[in-house]
Amino acid sequence: MAGMGVNIMADTGLLDIGILRSILLPNLAFSSSLILPSYLLQRFQVPISPSSFWTAATLGNTYWLAVAPGLRTQTLHTALRHIPRSRWLFLAGLTISSLRLIWSDLSEREYSSLTSKPASDQLFMHGAGHSNDSWTRYLQDWGGRILVHALITLPLLTPFRPISYPIFGCPVEDISSIRIAAAALWSLSQVIGILGSLPGHSLGLHDSVRHPESLANVLESTAYAIFLFSENLLNPFFLLSPIVTYLGARYRDSEADQELQDKLARDDPAEYLHLKDKWNDSNSFWPGLSSLKQRWTWLATGVGAAMAVLASSGVLRME
Repeated sequence: MAGMGVNIMADTGLLDIGILRSILLPNLAFSSSLILPSYLLQRFQVPISPSSFWTAATLGNTYWLAVAPGLRTQTLHTALRHIPRSRWLFLAGLTISSLRLIWSDLSEREYSSLTSKPASDQLFMHGAGHSNDSWTRYLQDWGGRILVHALITLPLLTPFRPISYPIFGCPVEDISSIRIAAAALWSLSQVIGILGSLPGHSLGLHDSVRHPESLANVLESTAYAIFLFSENLLNPFFLLSPIVTYLGARYRDSEADQELQDKLARDDPAEYLHLKDKWNDSNSFWPGLSSLKQRWTWLATGVGAAMAVLASSGVLRME
């Protein structure tokens, strides 16, 4: 049943300290708890990147939040059976996207290892891992990402906690259309993300967008927000997730582009000029109208349309 406008739980305001405590602080605490384990993995050169570890830990914590309340009075099997179908679909989507991110990260690190050591590994080379300042240097690098990670994961973790925060009720009577849009957008993001991690087989994607995986992450985060809106679980703070994802991606991609240009301008001027010409025909983030000629566009939209058909046919019913 669709909600009507904004539903303020327990007469609380959007900036009430209790709301901040129930939404932001748990996520900040979880994100902060990942710093030391991810540091130790790098300290002892375990072949798992901090990005993959944080992704896997977030996925595991989401499953725990979904199951933990039922374990207080039920067995694990019973607790799993009582998770609503809509939450299972949410978890399934998050699992697929998390595996995609980890696979993409591993592929990128394997490629980088053929040419140079990843920056996170360089911290522990030449004795740096045994010096007293290795922890400080790691904390400076990854500590600033705690707040970013906490904001990005708000729509992933908070819905599985008890609702004690203001929510937007979905005003649309037929909420199935909202769910269909979320499913289609999520599918579109996964296709773009997978193709984006295959530069040599991306069906022209990299000719249209220089950073397709960043685009995929923003679309995926938006899809989760739309899904929660259809479930009457969307808090205004959750909208920070796609916004922060977008801003972080643009900043990170801009830094990467500048570093590449500086390196080529210094080491290979001819390749630098070739790169500039190539970038004149592509966008950094959003695809242009020329993308309509590329095969990836039709594949991605086709998969999104197929998911919309599946969702509308009841195959992905929420109840």
